[in-house]
Amino acid sequence: TGPTPHQVRSSSWIFMELATGGELFDRLIDSGNLTERAVAPYFKGMAEGLLHCHARGVVHRDIKLENVALCAEDPNAVKIFDFGLAVCLPPKAAGGGGFDESILYDKVGSKSYRAPEILLNDGYRAMAVDVWALGITVFSLVAGFFPLDEARSSDWRFQRLLKDLRSGVGPCESIFGMYRRQCPLSAELRELLDAMLAIDPARRLTMQQVAEHRWFSTEQAVKGAAFTDDGDEVMY
Repeated sequence: TGPTPHQVRSSSWIFMELATGGELFDRLIDSGNLTERAVAPYFKGMAEGLLHCHARGVVHRDIKLENVALCAEDPNAVKIFDFGLAVCLPPKAAGGGGFDESILYDKVGSKSYRAPEILLNDGYRAMAVDVWALGITVFSLVAGFFPLDEARSSDWRFQRLLKDLRSGVGPCESIFGMYRRQCPLSAELRELLDAMLAIDPARRLTMQQVAEHRWFSTEQAVKGAAFTDDGDEVMY
C-alpha cells in the first residue's frame, strides 16, 4: 500500500536523475580543447538552460565546468546542477513584469569563474554574473586553458586585460596575446565571448542576447555535434 495522506504532507521528496557522462570538466580534460563545432551543442544547452532559469528569477551564481553534467545516452545534452549558491529574485512590485535585481554583496562563486564586480565592495546584480561565468566556461573549452586565475588586481592577467581593454583590444585577443598566441576563434565567437566578458556588467550581454547571438547560426555552430570526425569524440 502507498503512503497515507498524512505521510505525504509531512515528507520531503528528492527527485534525481542519473547523468552517466561525467562532468563537462572531464570532457575538456579528455580532449585538451574543443573545436567550435564540438562546443556548440554544450554552449547552446547551457545558454538555454540558464535563460530558462533567469526567466523564472533563478540565478545560479556558480556556473563552472564542474557544475555541468553530460549524458552518455545523448552526447549533445547538458544538465546544469549544484544550485547551492543560487538566488531567487522577487518579482517587481506593482506587476511591472520582470524581477527585482536588488544589489547583492555576498562573494559567491568559484575563484576562476567569479565576475570582477563580485570581488568589489560595491555590490553586483545577479544575472550578469552568470553571463560572465558562462563566458569563462566556454572560453576554457575552446582555448584549453583558463583565461584568468581571478578577476581582481592581484592577478597579473587581469591587470593586463584591463590595460588592453583601455587600448581597444578585446578580451579574447588580449588573453591569447598574453601567451604570445594568435586568437584562433571565429570572428563571431570572438565577438560573443568579448561581450560576455565585458568588465562593466552594464555593457555585458544578457542571457537572452547570448542565446540569440548570430554565432549559433554560423557554419561552425549549426553543424555542431559532440560526435565529430575531427578528434573531438566524447570519451566515457
